[in-house]
Amino acid sequence: MDIALDHKRLTIEDINKPAATFLIERFDVPELLDKVILTVSTPSDEDKIACILVYDSLYDLRAEYRDIHHSKRLIIAETDIESSTGTRPGPIASGEWILVVHLQDPLSKQHWHCEYEIMGRKN
Repeated sequence: MDIALDHKRLTIEDINKPAATFLIERFDVPELLDKVILTVSTPSDEDKIACILVYDSLYDLRAEYRDIHHSKRLIIAETDIESSTGTRPGPIASGEWILVVHLQDPLSKQHWHCEYEIMGRKN
């Protein structure tokens, strides 16, 4: 059974601010999940993502991806066989998780945006 955890559209309109290339989002993961599924998409090749990091509620790094264009789907699961390459399998800790999005620096245009969706799955 899939459970929607978060879905947002992120936008940066003033790319000249020093912190404009880092976005930090927090989302809650309920108890008893077997997987966390993250899908990130950008509308064009110009809206590149340099790096995505996902930390669990214990502040352990669970996923790291670089150079994302258009779309990326990743699965963080308890076992190696169910987890995407680039993730760290293990128990899915409940609580507040952190998603860090680092954009290409410098940004190639004035307005940047992407969308992400986070789902939880119970088997």
